Amino acid sequence: MINLMAFLLATGLGFGLACWICGTILNKSNNIGDSIGSGDEYRAFVSFTARRDRISGSERNNFSSLYGKNLDDPYLQPGGNEKVRRLSQEELDSYKYKAQKRETLQNQALNSYNEPEDEFDLWQKQHTDTDMTGVFKPYNGN
Repeated sequence: MINLMAFLLATGLGFGLACWICGTILNKSNNIGDSIGSGDEYRAFVSFTARRDRISGSERNNFSSLYGKNLDDPYLQPGGNEKVRRLSQEELDSYKYKAQKRETLQNQALNSYNEPEDEFDLWQKQHTDTDMTGVFKPYNGN
């Protein structure tokens, strides 16, 4: 009886230990989504020009479609069932041109962002000649 219990416990412990070791190794080699680092490590040049906190899923989709700009060309990589081939010189030149254009757009997006205070100062400079008489009601003390 004791031999049967020892066999069951040893089998369970051995199988569990083997699964834990393999799972730990696999997690270290394949877990990419939980990586933490700076934006430079991911080569994602994101320029945030608007911000909204605590929004629902539908509001997030609307916000993304309103403010998001996709700068990538979807035809730069092959589809899942498409055979891979060597690009011709024309296609390589086109790819280089599109990459330069995309980089230019990304740099423009990075350079066009102003802090809110700068935006306010810019608006004030542009609207200095606006006549504001009659816009505000007189203060009556209440």
